[in-house]
Amino acid sequence: MATADTPAMKQYKRFKAQHPGCVLFFRMGDFYEMFYEDADLAHRVLGITLSQRTAGVPMAGVPHHSVEGYLKRMIQAGHRVAVCEQTQDPKEAKGVVDRDVTRVVSPGTLTDEALMDAGEPAAVAAAHPLKDGRVALAWAELSTGAFGFAAVDADEAAGELARLSVAELLFSDPDDGSVPPATEALRRALDVPASPRPGYTFRPAEAVTLLKRQFGVADLGGFGLGDDDPALPAVGAVLAYLHETQRTDPQTGRLPHLQPPRRLDRAGSLIIDAASLASLEVVRTQAAAGASGETAGSLLGVLSGNGKATRTPMGGRLLRRWLCFPLRDAEAIGRRQDVVASLADDGRFVNELSVQLKRIQDVPRIAGRLGVGRLTPRDLVALGRSVAAARTLAEVLGGREPVAPFHDRLDPLVGPLMGLAETLDDTCLQEDAPSHLRAGGVFCDGFDRELDAQRDLMQHGDRWLAAYQQEMSEKLGIPVKVGFNKVFGYYLELTAVQAAKLHDRDAATAGWTRKQTLKNAERYITAELKDHETRVLAAEDRAIARELELFAGLCDQAAQRIPQLQAYAELAAELDVLLLFAERAAKGGHCRPTLVDGPVLDVAGGRHPALDELLGTGFVANAIHLGGAGRAPLALLTGPNMAGKSTYIRQAALLTLLAHTGAFLPAESATVGLTDRIFTRVGAQDQLHAGRSTFMVEMTEAAEICRHAGPHSLVILDEIGRGTSTYDGLSLAWAIAEHLEAVGCRTLFATHYHELTALAGTRSGIANLHVKARPLNGEMVFLHTVEPGATDRSYGVEVARLAGMPPAVTDRAGSLLEAFEEKAAGSADRVPPPPQRPTVRGAARSKPLRPPKPQLALFGLPEDHPVLSRLAGLGDAALSPGEAEAELDALRTLLRG
Repeated sequence: MATADTPAMKQYKRFKAQHPGCVLFFRMGDFYEMFYEDADLAHRVLGITLSQRTAGVPMAGVPHHSVEGYLKRMIQAGHRVAVCEQTQDPKEAKGVVDRDVTRVVSPGTLTDEALMDAGEPAAVAAAHPLKDGRVALAWAELSTGAFGFAAVDADEAAGELARLSVAELLFSDPDDGSVPPATEALRRALDVPASPRPGYTFRPAEAVTLLKRQFGVADLGGFGLGDDDPALPAVGAVLAYLHETQRTDPQTGRLPHLQPPRRLDRAGSLIIDAASLASLEVVRTQAAAGASGETAGSLLGVLSGNGKATRTPMGGRLLRRWLCFPLRDAEAIGRRQDVVASLADDGRFVNELSVQLKRIQDVPRIAGRLGVGRLTPRDLVALGRSVAAARTLAEVLGGREPVAPFHDRLDPLVGPLMGLAETLDDTCLQEDAPSHLRAGGVFCDGFDRELDAQRDLMQHGDRWLAAYQQEMSEKLGIPVKVGFNKVFGYYLELTAVQAAKLHDRDAATAGWTRKQTLKNAERYITAELKDHETRVLAAEDRAIARELELFAGLCDQAAQRIPQLQAYAELAAELDVLLLFAERAAKGGHCRPTLVDGPVLDVAGGRHPALDELLGTGFVANAIHLGGAGRAPLALLTGPNMAGKSTYIRQAALLTLLAHTGAFLPAESATVGLTDRIFTRVGAQDQLHAGRSTFMVEMTEAAEICRHAGPHSLVILDEIGRGTSTYDGLSLAWAIAEHLEAVGCRTLFATHYHELTALAGTRSGIANLHVKARPLNGEMVFLHTVEPGATDRSYGVEVARLAGMPPAVTDRAGSLLEAFEEKAAGSADRVPPPPQRPTVRGAARSKPLRPPKPQLALFGLPEDHPVLSRLAGLGDAALSPGEAEAELDALRTLLRG
């Protein structure tokens, strides 16, 4: 019974003090117990029964054989868990059982298959502010060994960590128990737990020492790191945390699967910030934001078939990385496109590759568990099957262009991998090996002579006993019985009458020892029988011990091949994603986009990459023309609510993104200018926890765009300025549009400020687009077709009616709308002019432009234009169809000049 004063509870408190901030799972027999505040927390998070010990100590426990499920729920709730195991057999303990914390499980350091989503990476990152205003970042995926670092501007840190799918954030503990404001803002932006770390772990000198010890080098120059690199504090903090959570020896311990750190090449990838990732629903939909692993409906979910379209788990994770880190180098993109084009035209070859890739299981994470010493028997079986596919995969790739580079990368790996495959073949490991070594059953019969002997004793011990009984009976000439009980073990039993005759057979019974006398029988033991007993009773333990020994030997052999395993897995993942691209291109009739240097986006018959798959033939294709060939780089998009404006502008961004991954596009044709960044400002949400209203969030994001957008950027804006008063919002939207037009970036600006459409008549870099819709029989018909020109109505009242608004409300709204429009038309000349166009990168200033009257904004025509005069002359005249057609011809002639 555990009370506050028992040795076990003192031991518990000692380990708890050594791991502050962790829930301590304290192994006691068949349960992991939690006490005090940990028990209360487990009761709330896990829903397990809360009990008390005699001293009134709160206690809760979970069975050891199902601990993974409880660990997963605790981690998903954002907690860290220190797992304290019994390191001594309780039978051998003299007093309290020896225990030790064998690992610390946290959201960013998961490796166990049961705790992770196969398609979702999980990284731990450290952020450290620098004196120059930047932030040092470092991150690592313990499950695969990936390790990277960068130094970025403070306002870009959240975006980079979001792209990396960081699950836990480390920061330097300020000693007062608080979280620094910058760290808290970053944590909230990422929606991940933050873990304080001792300040010394962020010292550059400490980082240098750890890195040299981890990778066995005398100099860090080979990693692109100098002793004064600004990223060193974060790199050292991450590495120290990994060693601490995995309980490696602080002096000699290494994580053999951890790869040397790589500096993030931000110039080599198209940059997408956290807001854009979310609003474009690249990884998950906004409805599923915060739900770990919930990708259904997102671009990633649709492309990957919710994880079913890729052949390998690492292929699914690489697809996510490619979507979050698209390429910017046209040559590299072209190489991917060449492979996709070749595969799309050769379905038979695709099938051959698919068969081989499906044989390869999650090798990177298996290598990760191998590196941290938590490989399971099933992992070893899966690894054997996976590496056995290397030779056949190389044969399939051989002699084919343009996949020859993959063959060239794989060829030097085949020898080492096949050597490992032969070690782990089906004569070594049971095909249905268990998930643990507790009960043995991992190795095949005939693999090891010593193991076979122990198993023979376990399975065939009765045969020896039967033979021994027969031998003794024949030797004595009287029936002898072999028995067993828990007190004496095995024994020979004779009846009292038979025992009385033994004095005539002293030679035959030499070595017999009387053990027990019963009323009608005598029981004896012999040296042979006791030896057999010892061997039989210990056979199971010895068999398991031998399997552990053999398993450790195989793990050691496999660990020597970790670099080759990681290279093999990377190659297989790339092939997997390119196969996926090829299959989608062939199935959907997608086009190969042309990548050019200029700021242009020219798409014919383009479709939304996700909705096209979800809606099929029901999706309406549209062209996109921004920049190039005399076209304006900025388009103002007007039209009713629900008409598809947001879909259209997101479609442009997603097609641009996909083109930079090397994928083909759901379009008839596409020319895409190489893009350095994609910015979006979509939706309305507040950040009250940070003291920011909806409009403040909107302006903050718009400010980021205005500061960072360049001529090669793509900007997507949806309803800028709607969170404040009409003229405030209109003025801001107007100024932002002018600013972006001066920058020259490709921009799609969806708006209900119809006054903005007047800009197209005064700025050569701005054009008007509208989404077609019209009322029919009292209802709105949405055509979802985008065409040149502007519209002056949003049909908000009609949409409200479709939404089920009571007729009394919509009728009243319609009356008010008419009154407001009449008032606005009458006072338009008194509307204050928006601010002058700012000087941006040498752009000339122009005179302030007064917005025209709302009706004229529809046409962009001066008030004295002959078309308007002719229309005014018609008045309310009733025209026949022929007369109406003639008038239309006349109006067309006037419009053509």
